[in-house]
Amino acid sequence: MTTPNASSCAAQGGRIIALDAMRGLAAVCVVIHHEAAYHSSIGILPRGYLAVDFFFLLSGFVLTPVFEQRLAQGVRPMRLLAERYARLMPVMAIGIAIGAAAHATDHGTWQAFLSMILALLLIPSITGQGAIYPANGPMWSLAFELFANTVHVLLLDRLKNWQLLMISAACGVGAAFATLITGDISFGDVTADWGYGFFRIGLSYPLGIVLARLHRSAKRRWQVNWAIPVLLLPAILLGAQWLPRIGGDLLLVILVMPALLWVSASVSVPQRAMPALRWLGEISYPVYAVHVPILAFTILVAGKFGWQDTLWFRSAVFAAILAASARIAASPLVKGVRLPDHLWRPAHFELPQGHANG
Repeated sequence: MTTPNASSCAAQGGRIIALDAMRGLAAVCVVIHHEAAYHSSIGILPRGYLAVDFFFLLSGFVLTPVFEQRLAQGVRPMRLLAERYARLMPVMAIGIAIGAAAHATDHGTWQAFLSMILALLLIPSITGQGAIYPANGPMWSLAFELFANTVHVLLLDRLKNWQLLMISAACGVGAAFATLITGDISFGDVTADWGYGFFRIGLSYPLGIVLARLHRSAKRRWQVNWAIPVLLLPAILLGAQWLPRIGGDLLLVILVMPALLWVSASVSVPQRAMPALRWLGEISYPVYAVHVPILAFTILVAGKFGWQDTLWFRSAVFAAILAASARIAASPLVKGVRLPDHLWRPAHFELPQGHANG
């Protein structure tokens, strides 16, 4: 018989897997959005960029208990940030290398190499035109997320919920003005509007922290079927194209996405659904990290043979992105680089129970 404690742990594990799967599903939606853009078509998810705002919201939600626990244990903020960078960059570096190779065909080897080094150092290119990370466009959201992580461990962790909501509201006002100027909320990735990206993540990330705290302290947690949020996310992004561009984006980011996150964190996951959801979660970050470089590289190859607009070629590239992501997810790279234990050791460091000095 399953004990109540074991049942609670299993339910918690199922929710974590479900949230990871939602990240993977959002990444696939971004791939579909970008794939159409690379072929100069609208596609079925013209508002797929809204999945990035769900990423920001989800990041604040899932990292809150992690950061709170580690900080309470005395781990230094710089150690947490270094671990985060070491965890994420090896996989992103694969995408950066592929993207730099594609970038070299149009801009030369030296400029491609420079763009690769700048991306690895998280230094954006904010002059000229085009993506702020030419070697790998989606790198922009990772850079903003790491910025939010930095503010999180240095400041946001100590703020009360109402203070976090004030920050989110203030950034929401900024995001609304930026949306009026640019026409939608898909800003932050190119030099023309990269600064507005601070409003975009400042709106969603602190809200994710608040939702994490409220969800943890909720006395009654209702559960929904795992398939509901899985179906809702693509349905929302698909239906968004019939909403007003400006008002629709703000409505979805401020109200609908937080509600979807709450539902996603309240699911009941049966054992039979675990393998598929776990796989979707495992490929989530690799898919996001390599899809644009693969699209850019294959478009160059396809252009030489006139394949770029054929259905079979586009389907093959999509399958290649998923296959490459699955291969990366199964490799040691997905675990990142392990930092030395002595690096930024807590001031009052204690060995875990069961270990003796010497």
